[in-house]
Amino acid sequence: MFLSRYEHERELYNAAVSGAVVVTVNRRLARTLSDDYARRQKESGLKVWERPQINTFDGWLRGCVAAVGEDGFLLTGIQADCLWQQIIRADLAKSGMALMQVQTTAKMVAQAHRSLHDAACAESYNFNSPDLIDAHPNSTDSLLSPTYYLSPECKSFLRWQTQFVTWCKKRDWIDPASLSAYVSTLFRTGMIHAPQRLLVYGFDQLNAAQTALFAQLQHLGTVVDIVNPPVEVSDNVTCVECGDESSEIAAAARWSRLQLERRVGTVAVVVPDLTRVHAQVERIFAAELKLTRYPELVPVANFNVSLGMPLIQHGMITTALMLLSVPDEVDFETISYLLRSPWLNHGVSAAATRAHFESWLRKRNVHKISLKSLTNLCCRRMGHDDSFLRLLEQLILCRGERSDKSLIYWADYFADLLNGAGWPGERALSSDDYQVLMAWREKLLPAFVSLNVIHPPTDFSTAVALLKSVAKEHLFQPQAQDDRLQVVGLLESAGLHFDAMWVTGLTDGVLPGQVQYNPFLPVELQRKHQMPHSSIEHENHYAKLTLQRLLSSAEQVILSYPAAAENVSLAPSPFIQYPIEQYDAFYPAECVASQQTLNNTIEHVCDEVGAALVVAEDTGDVEIRGGTSVLKEQSLCPFRAYIHHRLRVRALESPQPGLDGRMRGNLIHKVLELFWRQVSSQQQLCALGEDKLRNLVTQVTARVLGQQLGADNAELLPLEVQRLSTLLFTWLSQYEISRSPFTIVSLEQRRPVCIGALKFDVIPDRIDRLGDGDLVVIDYKSSLVSNADLVGEKLLEPQLPIYALYGVEDDLNAPVATVFAQIRAGECAFKGVACADGLIAGVKGVAKSGSGKRQIFDWTELLDDWRRQLHELSEDFVAARAQVKPANKQACSFCDLRGLCKIEVNT
Repeated sequence: MFLSRYEHERELYNAAVSGAVVVTVNRRLARTLSDDYARRQKESGLKVWERPQINTFDGWLRGCVAAVGEDGFLLTGIQADCLWQQIIRADLAKSGMALMQVQTTAKMVAQAHRSLHDAACAESYNFNSPDLIDAHPNSTDSLLSPTYYLSPECKSFLRWQTQFVTWCKKRDWIDPASLSAYVSTLFRTGMIHAPQRLLVYGFDQLNAAQTALFAQLQHLGTVVDIVNPPVEVSDNVTCVECGDESSEIAAAARWSRLQLERRVGTVAVVVPDLTRVHAQVERIFAAELKLTRYPELVPVANFNVSLGMPLIQHGMITTALMLLSVPDEVDFETISYLLRSPWLNHGVSAAATRAHFESWLRKRNVHKISLKSLTNLCCRRMGHDDSFLRLLEQLILCRGERSDKSLIYWADYFADLLNGAGWPGERALSSDDYQVLMAWREKLLPAFVSLNVIHPPTDFSTAVALLKSVAKEHLFQPQAQDDRLQVVGLLESAGLHFDAMWVTGLTDGVLPGQVQYNPFLPVELQRKHQMPHSSIEHENHYAKLTLQRLLSSAEQVILSYPAAAENVSLAPSPFIQYPIEQYDAFYPAECVASQQTLNNTIEHVCDEVGAALVVAEDTGDVEIRGGTSVLKEQSLCPFRAYIHHRLRVRALESPQPGLDGRMRGNLIHKVLELFWRQVSSQQQLCALGEDKLRNLVTQVTARVLGQQLGADNAELLPLEVQRLSTLLFTWLSQYEISRSPFTIVSLEQRRPVCIGALKFDVIPDRIDRLGDGDLVVIDYKSSLVSNADLVGEKLLEPQLPIYALYGVEDDLNAPVATVFAQIRAGECAFKGVACADGLIAGVKGVAKSGSGKRQIFDWTELLDDWRRQLHELSEDFVAARAQVKPANKQACSFCDLRGLCKIEVNT
């Protein structure tokens, strides 16, 4: 029958009032019809009314099973998935085979099983004999018919399905895939009475099992009406091409805001692959809706996004599951998350203390650590926050719970553990947070416990993994969302009507959908029964129905598609028969005016100077922390020096496996310091001999690394001792021993210096006295260095010049050479500059060092030039000159402030 939209809605309402059963294609449609029913009852003056029989098709079937008291035997989807996984794992273990993705395989197998039931061809199988894999029944509908080629996957499916059905029969479980057929049997046998009238609403297509059930009801006297919204294709349709997926979502969000501000009514945005881009959609829409100047018209904070996100993605649940999953050896990412989480006891009040502890762990490059060692560190470093210490001690205790227990036991155990940790935290819960907590208690944990009838007793770790898998399957969507703006998936939009609608993502890969065969069913069988995604003809037909439904769902419809994705060009759906506009041409005039107004209000301010340092009046200087790195960073980039040393802001370090570059550089310094304290001259070095030198280097290295690495790096210790001792033996036996005679006069001695108004301490690594009494300043480097950084137009390595000019004791002569000892595997070398050639192998005199390009040929002139540049750098730092002005591209390569200075954007 054809009805106008008004007549159509009235017909549905009257049917519900008369007691008819209304089944819908999805929950959103059922909720919409129920809300409309309640609205009409209120308008008629009623305050109390009987609840209408409006439900989803699956919900109605489950209600029928509950009506005969057998709902306790009906497996939930999660229980069925768990059973499939157990069957598959047991079969793989029996055959000695391995499978990487058991959960994914189980889902595909369950889908194949459901597809057979939906196609109403499952009843022709005989599941009682596992030997049927090699049999060939005469029935052409049988999967075992000679008509069908059985791949190894199909044979495995038959074996697993036989076991699944056997399990269900032995325990009187009701298979959710066969629910339509089971309810049909209940009606046929009179265990429940058939309804007088049944309205089937919003289905684009009915599968064979549904058709058979409705035919059975008609045979029993039920009036079955297949009802769909009236096909009234809008005459206001626009098709738009957008740049990419992100810009398309942003365009839809901006359009939605404008429609709401115009009071057009209910607005919808349909996103075909909403599950994949859910977080991106929420982020873009939230940012756009906040720009409105009419918050009373636009739902800024509680717009309605369909489907929701898995519970495991909500911070409260993530914290709980991560806490339960902490292993004996915990990685830094887990430690960091728990320290920063507000969902644990004192997570807010002790946030600062925990943040400092986390930063300390980052600097120590703690990549992985035992719970016991972490507890000891926490005890020493977090004296004021004993709540986190108690949490760690509780985790250590729960590690001792190793025996197999029932899932009911583990549910109570998890609850006690989380309560002891103060979960979900000390702060007041928002409405959404409270709903998440209730979902955990009333849905997630009961679903986990329900698996007890399927899953045997298990250990702690397996129980936690099972709880995680359940949390991934449970979708959560906050209640009390504003329906003025609805973002829905392609299927969720079925049967709904809006005032304005934007449909995104309509590429030729979405409408029609791609043919995707289930590998566990023969292709010929899937095609014969027109299973979903089994043929291009099926997809084309479904695409036409879907597009027609969308075009009839609102008075104003916009269809869009992204022109590209990940550098791949995309084409629009071939079923779109409308002219395609570029988004720039379609861009609403109100948006253009709004954007121009925003641009006109932006004032550009050149702010390159910060707050100058306050110099003490009595001394004329100011003390700073950071040593020579202050002037080095001022030379590399003034902005970097200001942020690091004035504001003391740095990016958080990320612990890496093994030793990082800074730690390896520090170890070289410490080992060589200890070595040269025992061997103080080249003469003593030569007297050792190769074997004694190797043994001494190994002993010193082992001693230093044993102190620095600690017990948590016990496996790494012998490897690092071998690596570092080999490197330092090569350095000493090939480079130091071949030098002209020298004696060490200073090792790692701290000395205060004053450059301009800056006062700080320096610690030269080493100062040698040559045979003629001249001094050489040496600085160890584990990274590559360049002479150009010393003698180029700009002094980029001020460390050695500072040591040479200010770091030598007053009673000593001025150095005649500044040298980097570059200690790297395969790249060891002396680099630097000296007053003359030949003082140290590889170190050139001033005239040949490259400074001649600046007309500097004398050592004294070079020292004067260094002194001038150092004072200029000091003056700039004191004056807080903080331009974003890197000295070269390399200055930005390892800078942690690129996201702050935005140099890529500005250039």
